[in-house]
Amino acid sequence: GEVRRKYFKRKSNVHKGSLDYSSLVDNNISEYDSIIKIYTDSTIWDWRLISAIIYQESKFETWKVSWAGAFGLFQFMPGTAVGYGISKNSSAESQISAGIRKLTKNYEQWLEEVPDSTEALKFTLANFNAGRAHLDDARVLCDKYGFDKDVWDDNVNKMMMNLREPKYYKDEDVKYGYCRGTETYEYVIEVMQRYREYCSAFPDSTNSYPY
Repeated sequence: GEVRRKYFKRKSNVHKGSLDYSSLVDNNISEYDSIIKIYTDSTIWDWRLISAIIYQESKFETWKVSWAGAFGLFQFMPGTAVGYGISKNSSAESQISAGIRKLTKNYEQWLEEVPDSTEALKFTLANFNAGRAHLDDARVLCDKYGFDKDVWDDNVNKMMMNLREPKYYKDEDVKYGYCRGTETYEYVIEVMQRYREYCSAFPDSTNSYPY
């Protein structure tokens, strides 16, 4: 569809000057590169992927607060933030640490159900955007309509999109109702595309990750 064309047909080997962070100094993705690298060292995470997620959430603005009350670099909801020991007043370092811990927890949970590491990553990103409950509904619909509940592209993401429609969100097997599935569909595409762009613009031969 249009979303795939928009994000996947773009030239991936983009020159740094054309990207959104090109105004930043010292050839960094953001002013938080060094902190992100510290907190991703010895983990499964590529610092450039974490940077892509933070950009998608907040454009690296620690002060950003959404209409729903989500705040900070990772746009934590206040209720979730408490469990990770952060608040609106927490430092960027604390927010980055908390975001990585939440992503790790979600990724490990998805790997138990979705053994392919790249698929598990996409589910983790969708989970971060929309919450687990709507993904569970979308996977139930996959079973019902003959799609693969363990594959994101062209399967679960389609059912996430369908959760905008009464036929699907009012289904007797759907527990959590309406979901703005288009946002989540695009979120996963945009984060992965930005990650590829960051990898192209900031090569790092020391990183070898499953995605």
